[in-house]
Amino acid sequence: MREDKKAPRILAVDDNEDDLCMILWALEEANYKVVCAKSVPEANEVVLESLKNGERFDIALVDLAIGPYSGAEFARRLKDIVQDINVIVITGNYDPKASMIGDPDKIIIKTEMSLCEGGTILEAVEELSKPKRIRQDSPDVVRNRWVATSHLVGINSLRFFTKESVGESRKSDEKTKKIVSLTEDNQWVTTILYPGIGMRPTSLQTGLGCNKLCRMCDAWEILQGPDGKIIHYLRPLTSGEISAQSYLLMSCPETRDLFKDDVHEGLVLNYSGPGEFSNNYANCISVYENQWMLIEKPVISLIITSVGDKTALRKYLDKHIHLPRVTFYWSLESVDLLLRSFIKPGVIPGSPQYLAELRDLYQEIAERTGIPVTASFALFKELNCTREEAFRVAEFFCDRWAFFKIKLMPGRPGSMRGYPDMTDEDLARFENWLIEAGVPPELIRKRKIFGQRGSSGCGQAKAAFIAERMKKEKVL
Repeated sequence: MREDKKAPRILAVDDNEDDLCMILWALEEANYKVVCAKSVPEANEVVLESLKNGERFDIALVDLAIGPYSGAEFARRLKDIVQDINVIVITGNYDPKASMIGDPDKIIIKTEMSLCEGGTILEAVEELSKPKRIRQDSPDVVRNRWVATSHLVGINSLRFFTKESVGESRKSDEKTKKIVSLTEDNQWVTTILYPGIGMRPTSLQTGLGCNKLCRMCDAWEILQGPDGKIIHYLRPLTSGEISAQSYLLMSCPETRDLFKDDVHEGLVLNYSGPGEFSNNYANCISVYENQWMLIEKPVISLIITSVGDKTALRKYLDKHIHLPRVTFYWSLESVDLLLRSFIKPGVIPGSPQYLAELRDLYQEIAERTGIPVTASFALFKELNCTREEAFRVAEFFCDRWAFFKIKLMPGRPGSMRGYPDMTDEDLARFENWLIEAGVPPELIRKRKIFGQRGSSGCGQAKAAFIAERMKKEKVL
């Protein structure tokens, strides 16, 4: 038996009462202090209480399968957030994928001997009695990160791969950060954190590939089938894969200050990465309503960026218009039906009244929420950056400026094949044409495309190294 008075405190999480009793008996016999939890929600509360009162745990023993919850997910959060705790996974059914995601300090396969007779568990606890990691964050940041991420479900649906920083904000020295992860079927997912002051803007991917095939976006060109041919659209991301992206964002050094007690800013999670929102309406809305809305710190706001889909917009108006802190962006590019169809070949042109019907639905959303809808225009010289187009825009929205704003984005050089590159002067000229046509100047915003190696629109979400790899493999 241990004789030291400061024996390591141990958290044991397992929904099997017999196994939990054996663990408790073996460790208490050796004079260890053990706190047990029979579920992940209960364990979340136990850890939170320890963070509040300063009585930290030294070691956690976590089963991989804990009822409907993931022990690997819980173990990962312990290592990422609490940090100065060593994690041992105990499992009867070894799952290499789950173990890799949880990344434990040690794995013990459950047998009666390993739990209480042969000393295996005691040897592991003794070996890991000193922390392998030192906590870097302040107590309030750790506590608030723990509470926020306890609402996220499915964070083990993505495996972190790498990060890259590109572009640069004009307002600061910060760079756009692209976080690349892998799905379980080994497809790339790119999540973006943009430079920002106050509410931090982000971009979340909603699908693998996209069926809108926008000419200025090459993000949908990176998927290929066994025959080597491009697959424009593979599938929507699961709710877990969408939720996991917010976890990755909350794990960035650039977002840590959002968790401080005296900070009241937050994240703007934007469904603007590869994959059209309307293709994944159910999962996108479900994650916000059932997970992100439960988070009190940081404040979570949502931007829904879409080409516009009458079915999805009507569904939102009928079922989800009550959701708070939601803003809509309409990826429009042109109010001329044929020109828009050229820029976005995958968008069905519809009837001559198609765009007007979408405009009316967006106006109803703006009326009922009190938040104007932003119509976005990625502009390309000699295509939609013309005086004629500016006057069409003014006429299209006419006296509806209480419900709409305009965002102008210059197309990245080279992203629209066959057309000259945009310049700052071209963008300013188009803005002046809009004002000349009657658009209130205070409603026009110009935006730089962050990430110089990305294309306009959703294409800027693609990590540069993925494109280079695809080119080497002669996929692009």
